[in-house]
Amino acid sequence: MPASPRSPSLATKLGAIGALLLLLALGSIGLTLWVTWQLEGGAAAVNEAGRLRMQTWRLAQAVDTGDAQRLQSQVQQFDASLTLLDRGDPARPLFVPHDATTRAAFGRVREHWDVLRASWLQPGAAAAPATVAMQADALVADIDAFVGAIEAWMSRWTGVLTTFQLGLMGLAIAGGVALLYAAYLFIFNPLARLQAGLEQAERGDLSARVAVDADDEFGRLAQGFNRMASTLQGFYRDLEDKVRDAPTRPCCAGTTPPSSSTCCSRRTACRPRCSSTSAACATVAATAAASTTTAARASFRSARWMPARRRRHASASVSKAW
Repeated sequence: MPASPRSPSLATKLGAIGALLLLLALGSIGLTLWVTWQLEGGAAAVNEAGRLRMQTWRLAQAVDTGDAQRLQSQVQQFDASLTLLDRGDPARPLFVPHDATTRAAFGRVREHWDVLRASWLQPGAAAAPATVAMQADALVADIDAFVGAIEAWMSRWTGVLTTFQLGLMGLAIAGGVALLYAAYLFIFNPLARLQAGLEQAERGDLSARVAVDADDEFGRLAQGFNRMASTLQGFYRDLEDKVRDAPTRPCCAGTTPPSSSTCCSRRTACRPRCSSTSAACATVAATAAASTTTAARASFRSARWMPARRRRHASASVSKAW
């Protein structure tokens, strides 16, 4: 018959539960950190897009005043901001979300800027202030749509972050409950069964047995308890059988009573020699028992006034007499 596979030990079970909870906690924390990093990058992109709006109005003022040097400086700053938004900066962090709506809005901003940049930097191309203001206002509208797309994306991920945080709270509660249940299932319940078995054995009930549910440390301890109780029960059963089957003492040493081979019980001292009749033997046994009982009563009555050493000696004497 093939041996049954051995179940994992208690340390393995508790280690597996702890490792699972640890992996879930680390996964949730890592996901929360990633979402937070995404939100920080989106917030930095919103700030940089806000700078584009401010730079657009400065460009419009530079075009109206006809200051070519200032216009060139403002154009370079605008280009640098667009490049930063396009490439991102993981160190800050700063990046434009990669969803389709945000990327389409950013593409419209770049296309509109390319048109205005060529128009405003064209030599000798002077436009009316109202026209420049309308062009700048249209570019700012595209930038506002781009910022709105980023903010909508951030709002969705903020909800996800809140869900993750609630999940972490629920995970902590579930982990605590799971650990308590595991402690009850693998530690407290087996200990309670062992304690109940020990209490039964202490009361003298050697038929007490402990249920073995697993082959871990507590299971092997329960098996050892059951073997010990079974061995002790066998010893006591054998001892009772030997006491029950022990022969009775002969009534008279060297003589055989006429009615039976023995006439005295094990607890009766037949020190006086018996006569050849059973009636005389019974009379001697009764007389010996009465005298022994009287002596025992007298000994126990005076035992309370004896020192402890003499009391033990008297008890031993009475035991020998019986």
